[in-house]
Amino acid sequence: MIARRIAAEAGWPAIVLFSAALLSAPLIATNPTFTSEDWDVIRHGAELILGGADPYAEPKYRWSPVAAWVSVPLLAIPYWAWILLHVAAVLALRDWRASAIALVSWPFWQDAGVGNVLVFVVLAGWWALRGNRFAAVAYLALCLLMPRPLMLPLAAWLVWTSPWTRWTAACLFVGHAVLVALSGHGPEWLGVLARV
Repeated sequence: MIARRIAAEAGWPAIVLFSAALLSAPLIATNPTFTSEDWDVIRHGAELILGGADPYAEPKYRWSPVAAWVSVPLLAIPYWAWILLHVAAVLALRDWRASAIALVSWPFWQDAGVGNVLVFVVLAGWWALRGNRFAAVAYLALCLLMPRPLMLPLAAWLVWTSPWTRWTAACLFVGHAVLVALSGHGPEWLGVLARV
């Protein structure tokens, strides 16, 4: 009854927003959200590679060794600023409905709270689907730097539907493979990927 009234007066975006908030509130309230666990792992991997050590000495580090180098500038960013960057990324969707749903959802706050990067992957994917070439390149690069199975369908879709991304993806793949080989940490990374 309440859902029908909200839908009739404010439209379906409002009912989706209400539902997301209703479902997420208990999870946000009962789960330790702001732990910075992934943020600490990312930074520690960057610190290790900057010091000439193996980033996989950090037991939870699972990204590409190239990503460890790319993450070095993050050492200058405090944890609270990283969380604000997550909020800015959601607002950069430039669709108030999608931004609002994300801001009241538990997955967003979980990702921001532990200091992960999936929000930025979603942002790149969002804009890549809308035809933004820079976002498509960024998304394909993120697929190599921090591969996750959930990222592969969109990467395959981009390569399948946008012919220009085929050469871009191939160049990114070869360039990344060369950098991984030059890093000397390729076998450790492949071992981590096999275990994950």
